[in-house]
Amino acid sequence: RYLGQWKNSPFIFETVDCQDLPYESGTFGCVVANHVLFYVKNFNQSLAEISRVLEPDGVFYCSAYGKNHMKE
Repeated sequence: RYLGQWKNSPFIFETVDCQDLPYESGTFGCVVANHVLFYVKNFNQSLAEISRVLEPDGVFYCSAYGKNHMKE
């Protein structure tokens, strides 16, 4: 695991395996996966883990590649 913080930012980030998140259930109000899920070996496990760590009314923001991404 890698823990870091952007210079002069209130945000703390951590690099972890989204297929096995090291957090208790219902820990986060928001989870962001920016161009990540394309690379995981077990997509369904990753979504299950993300769902598990979200609070009941939590929000999941995700961006992903499409079939025609960078086709040009």
